[in-house]
Amino acid sequence: EEEEEEEQEDDEEEEEEEEEETVLSPTILRSRHKENAAALVIQRLFRGFHVRSELHKERASSINVSSIRENSRSSSDDGRSWEGEGGEEERAAIDIQRMFRGHAERRKLERRMGRAEEEVCMGEDEARLVLKAAAKRRLQRSKMAAARRRREQERAAVAIQRRARGNAVREAQRREESKRELELRAALRLQATQRGHWGRAYADRLRETGKGKGLVMRRYRLQEVKRERRKGRAGETEGVAKSFGSYSLARCLLTDRDVFIRFSSPTAVTKEAALLQLLRSPHIVPQLDVQHEGEQSIIVFPPPELQLTDLLRSKRRMDTKSAAGVLLDVARALQHVHGRRVAVCDLSAASVVRAEGRWKLLGMSWAHKDGEMFAGGVTPSSISPWTPDSSCVTPEDLAACAAGEELGLKASTAMDLWCLGALLYRLLAWKPLFSSREEAQLKLSPQSLRGRELEVEVEEIHDVMGKYILENLLCLLPADRMLARDVALYAAQIGSQELYAEMNGGEEEEEEEEE
Repeated sequence: EEEEEEEQEDDEEEEEEEEEETVLSPTILRSRHKENAAALVIQRLFRGFHVRSELHKERASSINVSSIRENSRSSSDDGRSWEGEGGEEERAAIDIQRMFRGHAERRKLERRMGRAEEEVCMGEDEARLVLKAAAKRRLQRSKMAAARRRREQERAAVAIQRRARGNAVREAQRREESKRELELRAALRLQATQRGHWGRAYADRLRETGKGKGLVMRRYRLQEVKRERRKGRAGETEGVAKSFGSYSLARCLLTDRDVFIRFSSPTAVTKEAALLQLLRSPHIVPQLDVQHEGEQSIIVFPPPELQLTDLLRSKRRMDTKSAAGVLLDVARALQHVHGRRVAVCDLSAASVVRAEGRWKLLGMSWAHKDGEMFAGGVTPSSISPWTPDSSCVTPEDLAACAAGEELGLKASTAMDLWCLGALLYRLLAWKPLFSSREEAQLKLSPQSLRGRELEVEVEEIHDVMGKYILENLLCLLPADRMLARDVALYAAQIGSQELYAEMNGGEEEEEEEEE
C-alpha cells in the first residue's frame, strides 16, 4: 500500500510538472527534466538504503529470537533439572522473565520500525519540499526572464521611436531650410530686379537733370524749401537752399534720402574721412560718402534729428537736467577722442547734434593730432565770420595771435576742455561766454586778469556742481583744466540741488555751533 501511495504521489507530481512544463519554455523544460531525474535517482538510492537497513534489522531480530530460543532450551533443561529437584517457583519466574523479555524485544522492534517509517516519510517530505522550491525558483527565473525580455522590447521600441522622431525633426528642418533658401533666392532676385529698376530710373533722371553738371551735382541735389510767410516783391514765394552753418541739406538721388553735405578741398576731405574712420564711435556721427570732382570735394553725413543751435536760438530756456545730459554726452565723446590723442579744436554748439537718442559730434574738419601745429597759421579763432555759437576762442589761441606766433601754435586737448566749459556756460547762463572776438581778447588779456582769482566770472551760475565744473574748466593754464573723464563723472550731479542744500544746511549749523 505504501508503494502504491508513493507511486500515486509521483504520478501527481509528474502531472503537475507536465502542466507547468506546458507553460514554460523548452529550455526550462529541459532543466525541469534534469532535476526530476536527479530527484528520482535520490529517491531510489534512499529506498535502497532503507531496504538494506530493514534487512539488517530482520537479521538482528532473527539472531535475537534464536538466542532467546537457545536460552529457553537451556532454561527448560534447567527446569527439568529443577523439576527433578522440585524447583517449581524458579521455573515460573523464568517463564515470566522470558515473556517479559519477548515483549520488550517486540517493543524495541516496533519502535525501530516506527522510527524507520518516520524517517522514510520525512525523507519524502523533504524531497517534496526540495522539488517545490526548485519549481518556485524556476517560476521566478522564468518571470524574471520574461520581465527582462519585456524591458528590452520596451527599450527597443523607445529607441525606434526616438530615431523616428529625430528623422522627422531633421526632415522638418531640411524642409524649413530649403524653404528659407528658396525665399532668400526669391528675395535676392526681387531685390536685384528692384535695384535694376532703381538704377534705370536713376540713370534716366541723371540724363534729364544732369546735363552740363558734374558728378557731384548729378548725384546730390541741394534742397530748395519755401520760407515761411515771406514773399517777394511780385508776391511769389522765394526758394532758397536750406543751410545749417557750413553744412547743407541735400537729396541723394541714388537712395532718395535726405543727407548733410559739406564742400571742402580734397586734402581736407580726405584727412577728415581718415579721422572719422579712426574715431568711429557711437558718440560721433559717421560719414556716408566721400566724392571728389576736380578741385572740389564733398563729405556726406546722415541728417541729424536736431541741432543744439536750434535749441539755443529758441526763447524757451533749457532746464538744468537737460543741460547736464548734453554735457555728459559731449564729455564722453571728448573722452573717446582724447583717448586716441586727437583734439577737435572747434568744439561749439554748431558741432553738437542729436541723433539716435543721444547728442553727438558732427564732423572733424578742424581735428588735429595732439601737439600738431596748425597749417599756415590758420587758427580756429580766425574763422570768419565769427559767431558766438559756431566759433571757439581759447586763451592759447588769443595769446598766440596777440604775440604774432600763429605759425607756432599747436593743437592740444586742453583747447577742447576750454570750449567745453564755454558750452556749459552757454547752457547754464543761457548766453554766450563772449559776445565778440574783441570782448574775448579784452577779458582774457593779462591786464584784465591781473589780481583776480578766476579768469571768468561765474556768479550768475546758481548750480553748485555746474559752478564747480566751470571753475575747473575755464582756467587760464591748460594744466589746471579738468579732464574729460572727470567731467563725465561729475556731469550727472548737475541739478541735484537737494543734496547740496542739505550739505550747506549742515555746514551752516556747524558754523553756528562753532560761533
